[in-house]
Amino acid sequence: MKTLFLALSFLLIHSTLALAKTNYDRKHFKHWVDNDKDCRDKRAEVLKDRSLIDVTYKVRKNGKRCVVASGKWNDYYYPEILTDASKIDIDHIVPLKHAWDLGANLWSAKKREIFANDPLNLVITNRSYNRQKGAQTPLSWSPSNREYYCKYLNDWIKVKRKYKFTISTEILKYQKEAHCI
Repeated sequence: MKTLFLALSFLLIHSTLALAKTNYDRKHFKHWVDNDKDCRDKRAEVLKDRSLIDVTYKVRKNGKRCVVASGKWNDYYYPEILTDASKIDIDHIVPLKHAWDLGANLWSAKKREIFANDPLNLVITNRSYNRQKGAQTPLSWSPSNREYYCKYLNDWIKVKRKYKFTISTEILKYQKEAHCI
């Protein structure tokens, strides 16, 4: 009886995860929220907080300064300085789709929102690098510079541990072999 229960549980979990992979939609993760209601969403807050200089804002018709226009940022994936906010993406180290496929589909909407806006999982990068990376993992995409690769790999593991996601043995093997520990 116990074996049957375990088998059924296994099937239920795996069929739920398989269904999750087919039902992913970025809209399931409420992101770029404005928690403090100052008109600056999480993207603007990250750009403001991580700029090496004071940022400038685009002025809206109503006079509010909500959208960051420029600043000075270190790219997370490559040794490059970025200054034009319109050419920057705020990337999720652990992509939303990857999280969904690993079980975020079973989370509450609030927990998905927290994950999507967690500063630990958000990095500044050149828009083109983010497009290259997409929803890939460190097993299929990585920065070419070893120092940046190790930072990315170690942060990937930190985020996955924080949210209790499975970390593949291949990732841990890469971390060790690359001397990123």
